[in-house]
Amino acid sequence: MKFICTQENLAKALGIVSHIASKHTTLPILNNVQLKTENGILKLSSTNLEIGMHSLVRGRIEMEGAFTVNAKLLSDYVHLLPSDQVFLEVIDNVLHIQCKNQKTKINGQSAEDFPLIPQLEKKSVVSVAALGFKKALMQVLFASANDDTRPEISGVYFDFASNRLTLAATDGFRLAEKIIHLEKNVESERNLIVPFKTITELVRAVGDNLESDTLDIVMGDSQILFSFSGTEIVSRLIEGQFPDYRQIIPQSFRTRSTVSVSELANITKSASLFCRLGMNDVELTFEKETNKITVASTHSQIGENVSSIDTPVEGEPNKIIFNYRYLLDGLSVMDSGSVQILIIDSQNAGIFRPENSLDYSYLIMPIKE
Repeated sequence: MKFICTQENLAKALGIVSHIASKHTTLPILNNVQLKTENGILKLSSTNLEIGMHSLVRGRIEMEGAFTVNAKLLSDYVHLLPSDQVFLEVIDNVLHIQCKNQKTKINGQSAEDFPLIPQLEKKSVVSVAALGFKKALMQVLFASANDDTRPEISGVYFDFASNRLTLAATDGFRLAEKIIHLEKNVESERNLIVPFKTITELVRAVGDNLESDTLDIVMGDSQILFSFSGTEIVSRLIEGQFPDYRQIIPQSFRTRSTVSVSELANITKSASLFCRLGMNDVELTFEKETNKITVASTHSQIGENVSSIDTPVEGEPNKIIFNYRYLLDGLSVMDSGSVQILIIDSQNAGIFRPENSLDYSYLIMPIKE
């Protein structure tokens, strides 16, 4: 194999695919990235047997072939090279790399032993705006359990119906839901669960400077494919039934208020310094007569903190205790300067939504006294 490309393109592709190549002692080939010339381009591939990734590098092929080398070593080295042309050549199971006045040799393994990454036939494709999809995933991923003991909630739930895609994640203490409106109806309605690790890699791989604005989603019987800007990520799906979360979302509330996200986040951080050890509890009080939201916490040995925000409160006066970490997680992904808070009482979940939007909902179960 002999190939010439730019350092920038090679480094970018390696940065995408090398991340899932882990230290695998029983199958050392999984530590490697496969370099394969295909259809006039260099195709980089890696897999951990649950996720497979491909990324394409434009360049000039002088000799066809395929080879594998340690993914982390190659990525780290290429990122240190100057921004110039990189010459790659495999001679006697050794990858020779030359860039300007730098030369190196990396021992590798034959591509014959590299696992086959499944290919999904692109029959039914759902297209979304890549950066918008990344943002939507970030708004729900943090609420996932990421716990192998409960596989059905250890990922992100995808529900394709009509002209919208609903994303949801929960760990049993909180729930995040995001609705994405599609340009056209899906060919067939379907729901599935994508592993936490896959979504994490997808979010990381979708950079801010994409060559294409579109990301394609292809669904198989037990796998899913995400394709964008010369990169493909294929993953297994989680078997099991995602909880019927819609039945626990309250439809009526006793108290409503809209408050600045930054102001609420700041006083919540202040109150968090005085939480009881291991409880992370902050109390939100909604004062109708004075139109205030108060956030308070007390620690018997440290002291206490009480902060308030002047804002209209509709409905009844109310109180509720939340885990401040859960509260701050939700506030950090609100795509609005103000958040609407909807409360029933201290025993039922509270809901947080961006002002004037029903496309995103974040539900937190209260800490009960």
